[in-house]
Amino acid sequence: MGTMAARSITAGRQLDPMLGDAELLASGHAAAALDLYNGHLPAAQKAILPTCLGQTQKQLTQALDAASWDAQVSTSSLTGRALLLSEATQGGRAFLTARPAGPLCLEPAIFLAELRHRLGMPDAADDAWCPQCNCILDRFSLHAGTCSAGGERTLRHHAVRDVMQVG
Repeated sequence: MGTMAARSITAGRQLDPMLGDAELLASGHAAAALDLYNGHLPAAQKAILPTCLGQTQKQLTQALDAASWDAQVSTSSLTGRALLLSEATQGGRAFLTARPAGPLCLEPAIFLAELRHRLGMPDAADDAWCPQCNCILDRFSLHAGTCSAGGERTLRHHAVRDVMQVG
């Protein structure tokens, strides 16, 4: 039995020595807590009270976190899903802990733009037309990061190359 559940049951039995497993399982409070917990899980993962009582709070929370993540990924757009999955990979958020010094230092405006991009926040109020390639310049700046017109792709390539040669 999970540590938290075991302590809770032990404390309950100290208050009421007649509290047995049958009474605990039939408890309206336990049933209400289970309903609340199951309300956050998909139908295929609904839990039963005896199983929950045998798990730690960490295990129960991890199940909720996994269900929340799966729901978020499955309801996201293709672009949103790609962003979520790229952030979830190992090292995906490492730029947040990088020391802001030397050739790898990001200017504050660029850092904020990158942060908005990774959080899925728009850079502009509306979509517009790209003046370089006449395609949609989306408000989230996804197009701006990949547009091949106007020499931007070459400039980005050279900037990355120069940083890699310095490091």
